[in-house]
Amino acid sequence: NGEQDSGIANFWLIVIENSNLFELTAEDRRILRHLEDVKSVWNPAVHGFTIEFHFSSNPYFTDNVLRKTYRGQCVPDEKNPFAFCGYEIVACEGCTINWTQEGLVSRSRRRSRRSHRTYSSPSTLSFVKFFTPPAISEALREDEIEIREHFEIGETLHWDVIPRAALYFTGEAFCFDVLEFSSPSSSSALSNIRSSVSGQRSTTEARHRRSRADSNLSVARTRSRRR
Repeated sequence: NGEQDSGIANFWLIVIENSNLFELTAEDRRILRHLEDVKSVWNPAVHGFTIEFHFSSNPYFTDNVLRKTYRGQCVPDEKNPFAFCGYEIVACEGCTINWTQEGLVSRSRRRSRRSHRTYSSPSTLSFVKFFTPPAISEALREDEIEIREHFEIGETLHWDVIPRAALYFTGEAFCFDVLEFSSPSSSSALSNIRSSVSGQRSTTEARHRRSRADSNLSVARTRSRRR
């Protein structure tokens, strides 16, 4: 009929909610309702990737695309070569968000109600804060946890969430591998698996991401000191 398919309403909002990567605020949710697509583009210039968040026109900011770039390397550390585990993230850079007046008012209201959160997650990063990572420096040790989170979230989005977005949308991303090793059974068994995995997924995913981020942060610090 000549009309363009607008896709599934709130698809990426639901994907991001189910990924459990962010501590979503009410402001985040309003913004994410305008999120139309998420892409991860390999960037040879930085031996890493750029995650692009494509938005429809919205009352909060004027940008059509928000980007977060991750720089990586695949070279052993000269001082600790036996700790080399392959490709790793060593730095990340966000972007400036050009807020509208309404967006600024919304952020001001959020700061006055900072304790109000709409979605529980092991992460302490809101979606908006994701685009302003702290600088990696020997003088910023208090930011270690936040830097790890930026690394963890970027890697998980790139390698897992974006390629398997449909499974995150349906909520099956965390039980898919379990089902491969399960014998055929009733729908109630499937429901039990989903319930069990859902209860454990936050802890398991956070532990895995934290382990990789610790290694990446160590490498990043070494590179920062050499400069």
